Amino acid sequence: MKLFKFICFSLFILCGVLAYRTYEFAPPAQNEKPEHVSIVWDGGAMARFAESIRIPTISNQDSSKIDDAAFEALHRLLAKNYPKTWQRLERSQPLSHTLLFKWQGSNPNLKPMMLLAHQDVVPIEPGTEQDWWHPPFSGALADGYVWGRGTMDDKVGVIGIMEAVERLLSENFVPERTVYLAFGHDEEVGGKGAQAVAAHLEQQGTKLEFLLDEGGFVTKGLVDGVDGRVTVIGPAEKGFVSFKLIAKAKGGHSSMPPKHTAVGQIASAIYRIERNPAEADLSFTSDTIKYLGDEAPLEQRVIFANLWLFKPLAEYVMTQNPATNAGIRTTAAATMVKGSVKENVLPAR
Repeated sequence: MKLFKFICFSLFILCGVLAYRTYEFAPPAQNEKPEHVSIVWDGGAMARFAESIRIPTISNQDSSKIDDAAFEALHRLLAKNYPKTWQRLERSQPLSHTLLFKWQGSNPNLKPMMLLAHQDVVPIEPGTEQDWWHPPFSGALADGYVWGRGTMDDKVGVIGIMEAVERLLSENFVPERTVYLAFGHDEEVGGKGAQAVAAHLEQQGTKLEFLLDEGGFVTKGLVDGVDGRVTVIGPAEKGFVSFKLIAKAKGGHSSMPPKHTAVGQIASAIYRIERNPAEADLSFTSDTIKYLGDEAPLEQRVIFANLWLFKPLAEYVMTQNPATNAGIRTTAAATMVKGSVKENVLPAR
């Protein structure tokens, strides 16, 4: 009987701790009410955006294989659709097709800011064209969306910035702080254009107060259980590194293979990498749930307010989804595999 009472008392205390920590798990109080901004559908802007998607500005690791004509066509389109921005702002090309605009501010004592986006897109994997709901460079306007490569990464940034600046110029707006617009042409393959922009500014002695690059999206369904739209503001971004794994073995005919071929060795290494993920860090997700406040489901708030107890459960659940898994740890993926030149020949490398 005493043991039962002790268990009940312990459970009561535990529930109290969980409830209190969940209650305290809330974003800081806001002194000012948020400003509500009405979003108006602009069919003209969508049409101009779609035009840019139809130009296949595909980046390539080999700069000699870049389609110069495609980037030149995009520049002509920008000049046509945003004439005030193209003509009134100081414009230069620090490297190849990378564009840099300078919008002079009224207060020279303020350090300038920069808005970045990139014109280039990654290529389409051959043989997957039929998997697209709309052709990748169709710029189709359907079901309330613009479809195609670059609609999210990152011509949406280029066109969004150009639309905003063009409208502000039409209203004779002059920024107090000088604004730079930088649109790289090779972000997807290393960003030499961005490096050239940085070198250009350094040569001029220009130091920025801050810059904004890409960022996330205003989405629905981003967080399980949250019905409203959610925007994740990313003050930083993960880096990346590429490794090449090489296994060497004796060649020969596949009818007389060794116990472990070079392919088997590589497969074993990949398997070990996949079976040993990096340690999870739930702090970013915890802060996200915290700032969602009452918008987040109660069970999520209880879990993330009490990670001292529920961390293994939270980690397990988030690991099951590739999107949330990438938000809690450094990820690793095997992407390119090359072996023998013929199916009955053992690969020597």
